[in-house]
Amino acid sequence: MTRIDLTTKDLHNLLNPVLPHTGTDPELPELNIVLIQVRHSVLYAVATDRYTMAAARHELDDVDDDAAVAIDRADATAMLKLFKHTKKEDPQLQLLIDKVPVPVTRRGDTVQSLGLTITSEDGTRLVLHGRGHGPLRGWRRLLRPVVERNLTPAAPLFALTPTYLTRWAKAAAPGEVLTVHVGPDPVDPILIQVEHRVIGVFMPVGHLDAGEIVAGSPWPDELIDDDGGAEPEEPLFRSPPAPEPRDVPADEEQAGQTLDDVYAAVNA
Repeated sequence: MTRIDLTTKDLHNLLNPVLPHTGTDPELPELNIVLIQVRHSVLYAVATDRYTMAAARHELDDVDDDAAVAIDRADATAMLKLFKHTKKEDPQLQLLIDKVPVPVTRRGDTVQSLGLTITSEDGTRLVLHGRGHGPLRGWRRLLRPVVERNLTPAAPLFALTPTYLTRWAKAAAPGEVLTVHVGPDPVDPILIQVEHRVIGVFMPVGHLDAGEIVAGSPWPDELIDDDGGAEPEEPLFRSPPAPEPRDVPADEEQAGQTLDDVYAAVNA
């Protein structure tokens, strides 16, 4: 049995970034899951449908036992709807990864199978049956080569498949920075990173090498200002103000880890 204590907001911050990346193909039910894993006192949520993959992390306080359970996409969505938080109320939750009874006959016979039990401080309780997580068992092996390659900021021009862009809409919370990195090969998956909390890969992408000719666009000619209007006194477009830096206590700063530190530790 592995016990995890966290707030409802922490649970939402963990699952919301990865839920859009779960599979929906009924012929590939093994991808319609979210993997929840505890390793070295870090809680992870991982999902993929083979086109994109995302992993979110949340540091825990002294969880000794590593464990993993996969839950159905629909169950994860239902869990977030049941356990809600507001600015004024953020209930504490207890998650247990342990054996739960699973009905096997109409007479009520059950067998014990790995599952997830969530209990709120108000007594609300939800029991979810685990799913097989074979396809996500080696998720670190899939992400690590992308994270460790020579990364550069996104090229001045790269092509994305718009269908998948909305999946990243909930990855960054207000004030967080989402960065995009490309690899050396034009067909390499791009790496998307939100602070030290979320990483993911975006497969439908391509970017142009330096010197490649881009098809001409009619916009430059059509955007010539023929009105002879004067320049506005104040610029129309402005960058949003940067968030105020947070004072980090010395002990917290020393305890901070980068993604590379975390992945080096969990793969040691």
